[in-house]
Amino acid sequence: MKKMYLFLILTITVSLGSFAQNPDGGAGCMDEAACNYCPWATIESNTCDYTCIGCMDENACNYNPDADIEAECDFSCWGCMDENACNWDPSATIDDGCTYACIGCMDEGACNFDAEATWDLSDLGASDNYDICDYSCIGCTDPNACDYNIDATIPTECDYDSCSGCMVEGACDYDPTATIPDYCEYESCTGCLLEDACNYDETATIACTDCCDYDSCAGCLDPTSCNYAIEDNEGAFDLDGSPDEFIAG
Repeated sequence: MKKMYLFLILTITVSLGSFAQNPDGGAGCMDEAACNYCPWATIESNTCDYTCIGCMDENACNYNPDADIEAECDFSCWGCMDENACNWDPSATIDDGCTYACIGCMDEGACNFDAEATWDLSDLGASDNYDICDYSCIGCTDPNACDYNIDATIPTECDYDSCSGCMVEGACDYDPTATIPDYCEYESCTGCLLEDACNYDETATIACTDCCDYDSCAGCLDPTSCNYAIEDNEGAFDLDGSPDEFIAG
């Protein structure tokens, strides 16, 4: 503003001086809207200057930092500059805010399905500006299933196999992690638990009924006897207690 005052004072001074010297006026800018308008001029010099006229709003598209005289400002370059927003303006150079109300989950099978959404950006991943489809509420709603989800509100197929098993501790296939009872098997771990039997099974955990064998490995254990057999050394013994026949010397 100080510049304009100085300019006006200088113009008036020059004008009065010139008018005093030339009462009939002279050549100069005769456009009152020009920066160098000469009120004393009687002849247009075509030297009018308009560089001091411009938009003085720093937020406008056509802001002129050198302007001293206010002119109309243009705000047409304002707009949303986020291409993922509902109101994105590709021609905008000044961001005046975006809206994301049209973006939401359009999958009816999702937990947060939005019937009013017209644009789904779930494939771009999570964002602070809009929601993407959420499926965390989908799960097994049967409390008796292996994969029961207490927070599930949309049911899906349940798993009954991964946690099923024999829950009887004495069974051969007992599974301490099982939560759903299943068939138990008692044969594979059943065997003779008597160590002096021919068919003693040290891996057996269930004793069999009348299954222990004392005959197949029975025999004379005296190497000086006539009926001594080498194979009888492998745990054999004489069950009938018959007298040994000694080998002649």
